[in-house]
Amino acid sequence: MSYTQSLQIDIIRSAGEDERMHQCGECGLTLSTRSALTAHARSHRVAADAHRCDVCHKTFAVPARLVRHYRTHTGERPFECEYCHKMFSVKENLQVHRRIHTKERPYRCSVCGAAFEHSGKLHRHARIREAARLPALS
Repeated sequence: MSYTQSLQIDIIRSAGEDERMHQCGECGLTLSTRSALTAHARSHRVAADAHRCDVCHKTFAVPARLVRHYRTHTGERPFECEYCHKMFSVKENLQVHRRIHTKERPYRCSVCGAAFEHSGKLHRHARIREAARLPALS
């Protein structure tokens, strides 16, 4: 599959929502923004001089991604939750985890008002809500 084909975007609209999902034409991963899809698509065209993991030989175009990946092999978890002391290997995972303690729910359903800690739960809610509205297949 060519790089152009891998950038093909399948937009899935959640009923009653302005949010769109963008799907990678190469691997099928669904992301919530076009910019996230574009960044993800770059991972499919890793350059010859890419950064390679010396353990599993996986390659990364961005050095920081290799550092983050390497933690899967070392078990290093440098980010600690100040509330419960749980450790994380990825800073973003800690930030999402903190919402359990702070009760922050920044992702809100525009149809029913339900609020969620992260976008994945909102999208799951929208799919379930939409499936419940569809007539049963006979």
